[in-house]
Amino acid sequence: MQHSALQGLAPRDVSIARRLDHLRHALGPLVLGLLSDPGVTDVYLNPPEAVEPPDLVWVVRRGEMPEPAGTMGPAQARSLVEAVAGTLETVVNRDRPSVAGELYGDGPRFQGWLPPATISPAWAIRVPSSQLITLEEYVAAGTMTANQCARIERAITAQENIVVVGGTGTGKTTLLNAFQDAIRRLTPWHRLYVIEGTRELRRGILRNVLFVRTTDTYSEQQALRDGLRAFPDRIAVGEVRGAEALDLLMSWNTGHDGGFCSLHARTSRPTPRTALLRLEQMAALSGTLARLQPMISEAVDLIVCLEKSADGVRRVCQMATVSGWDGADYSLTLEI
Repeated sequence: MQHSALQGLAPRDVSIARRLDHLRHALGPLVLGLLSDPGVTDVYLNPPEAVEPPDLVWVVRRGEMPEPAGTMGPAQARSLVEAVAGTLETVVNRDRPSVAGELYGDGPRFQGWLPPATISPAWAIRVPSSQLITLEEYVAAGTMTANQCARIERAITAQENIVVVGGTGTGKTTLLNAFQDAIRRLTPWHRLYVIEGTRELRRGILRNVLFVRTTDTYSEQQALRDGLRAFPDRIAVGEVRGAEALDLLMSWNTGHDGGFCSLHARTSRPTPRTALLRLEQMAALSGTLARLQPMISEAVDLIVCLEKSADGVRRVCQMATVSGWDGADYSLTLEI
């Protein structure tokens, strides 16, 4: 970075600018070029343990299979992992051999490893989609049926709570962005309160929305409790990962209907029942002694299950309306 470009900046701003410049240098032309491609969803570097030649940088484009895009040696890979740690104002070393965060503070999600966690430096970058796909476009692409689209729109209009479940790369965030667009169209006066651990949901869709980021010292549970005082019409969580599931269910059951969240599936083809079981397991981590099934059946109205086929095609594999708990099982109606 030119010295003249730093003149007049405060010392901390100079430090940040230099770290970002170092990060761009460490990424290099190959990775920077891939990250600027609107079709790219993932870029990663594996340690030299697979059958593939060493130092290959892999790229995944939307709807396609991974393919090699170039190479990056161990020295540059280590420099990149350390540069990301520097921009996040943390350290990565043998005692703390991994680092996670967003590039440039609000960009693609980065996960990096150094030895001894891996035999040589490795990293993976998830690129948030810059394209907004509407529910109508999902139908046109064959990702969901017209009936499923209409059911989601009815749920949003009626302020029903929606849970999206799917594995890695199935398009959970993309669908949540479509929900934002549907809220904008169907209930534009509603205020949405969104909690995220990492920035993934798209900004600039809604007029009345508050995004809150959790940290190591600001938990999802606290963010959910704070959100009740933010006058929201709807409460959403980008991805529910643990005990905060109970707080979300309670907020949905206490006058803040119309929210949505995503869950990471443990199988490649999730079902509505496995999603409900996953919610039970996460809510139980809070230590609650309450019976969870009646609470969940009251809070959750619609479950959308996503899958990615072997050839990389994403689609809604199942959708079900939750109508109650009969004492032995959830009452579900499949939406085809």
